[in-house]
Amino acid sequence: MTVRRIILSTVLLAAFAGVAHAKDYSAERFDARIEVQRGGALRVTERVLVNFEAGTFTQFYREIPSRLTDGLEVVSASMDGVVLPAGDGPGQVEIRRSSRTRVTWRFPGVSGSAHLFELTYIARGVVRQSDDADVVAWRALPEQHAYRIDSSTIDITLPSEPIGRPSVELRRGGGSSVAIDGAEVRIQARDIRANGWAEVLVRLPRGSLIDAPPQWQQHELAVRGSARFWIIAATAVLGAGLLLIFGVRQSYDAPPREAGAATAGPALPDTLPPALAGALVANGRPRLEHAMGALFSLADRGELTIDEQPRTLGQRNFVVTRTGSGRPLAAHEQRALDIVFQGKQPERSVGLGKARGRLTRHFKKFRTVLEGELEAAGLMDEGRRDVRRKFLKIGIIALVAGGVGPVALSFMVDDYGPWPMLIPLACIVVGVTGLICHAAHTSLSNSAVRRAEYWRSFRRYLNDVAKDRQASPPDSTMRQWLPFAVATGLGPAWSTYLKKHRGGAPQWFRAVGDGDSGLAFAAFVGAGGAGHPGGAHSAAGGGGGAAGGGSSGAS
Repeated sequence: MTVRRIILSTVLLAAFAGVAHAKDYSAERFDARIEVQRGGALRVTERVLVNFEAGTFTQFYREIPSRLTDGLEVVSASMDGVVLPAGDGPGQVEIRRSSRTRVTWRFPGVSGSAHLFELTYIARGVVRQSDDADVVAWRALPEQHAYRIDSSTIDITLPSEPIGRPSVELRRGGGSSVAIDGAEVRIQARDIRANGWAEVLVRLPRGSLIDAPPQWQQHELAVRGSARFWIIAATAVLGAGLLLIFGVRQSYDAPPREAGAATAGPALPDTLPPALAGALVANGRPRLEHAMGALFSLADRGELTIDEQPRTLGQRNFVVTRTGSGRPLAAHEQRALDIVFQGKQPERSVGLGKARGRLTRHFKKFRTVLEGELEAAGLMDEGRRDVRRKFLKIGIIALVAGGVGPVALSFMVDDYGPWPMLIPLACIVVGVTGLICHAAHTSLSNSAVRRAEYWRSFRRYLNDVAKDRQASPPDSTMRQWLPFAVATGLGPAWSTYLKKHRGGAPQWFRAVGDGDSGLAFAAFVGAGGAGHPGGAHSAAGGGGGAAGGGSSGAS
């Protein structure tokens, strides 16, 4: 009971401490005086009356982006009518310039009081040209602010009367009004919630403010003008890449289509060992589960034994031991054993995790031998393999170009905008197409394609058995099929099946202690029969169309 009271007291103290340190503030008003000058600049004076209601505050900031302008210049910053000198200490104002100009008023801690912050700055090149007017578009309030604003008055002084009525867009506010008196425009807004803003757009007779577009607009026009060149260039790259892929495809001798030749059944389709059968099912591409299927087959033939070890942190452990009968082995089986039991020095026993790890790291050695056996058995077509290699080469080169391209072309973004990035995008499309073609075409010979269909049919049958859609086989048949289930990627499914239909474990598997050997064997099948997905060894905020805005806050 005492412990509960201590915990409860600690939680309550933490909660009260959080409340005590909570800060709350709002702006009674956020006003702006905007003088539109001939030449396209704006002289802006912002006055913000902030109520620091709860907590202690030592700074207030205003951040203005330079987008859609030719630059910003801070004229002055004051607090409560006193102009502050530049600096980063209390009673000073800090100004940082980059893509945004950030002005930070720093002052001794205040609480439960209201203070007036005033900022005057010049935004050059804000006025833009349209086909029939000079346009002033300005976001007069910061679009990012955590505090509410009770009211805002925005006064705009123009050199001449506007064309038509100015438009105002108010976000997250209670309402706004616009009043026009000749060349004077007044906009009033109220009840502006956090991150609410007001944007005004005024049109004046063309040529009344500027004779030519501002620099940023000229740059945008130049970028748009260059878009056609980059679109044509990217289209040429894409077309050349796809044409190359099409040319490679023309040299591909597609296997004949023989639909309906294979049907599911309980008999092994032929005498292929599990690893080669699994490779046929995988369209001639060796995978880790093929090597694991070979190990299961070796165990069933007395070449290996599996011993369960005491659990570690609740996890089952298994050790693979080489027994060796002296009988001749297939080349891929011998290579799998060499990889598993050859560490820094030859070993006789290896943990299952270490065995899988070694096969994964040195899989290329196993793959080379297995591919050699497939070729020697007449299951591979060299011409088709060559076409697939070309697809893979095209895909990899194009993807590398697509990855390196943005870095190589990044220096052009300032001059041409994002359009140069169309070329790397075209390379990526070519690369993905090449890899798809690599995966969609087979390296198998015509006879291997027919045999693969029978093995895929048998795999479907094994999957149906694992899901109890077919009758359960006898234990002897199950042990015969198990290496093929593992080699065709059904190890996890058969592990689940064996947990539900617990039979006796094979002689080459020994469970720890007097536990359930069937359950332990099912766990081993799940741990040893799952290949890596896809094969670890496979070959292959508030922008808008107006300047101004930015952010503001206190702490």
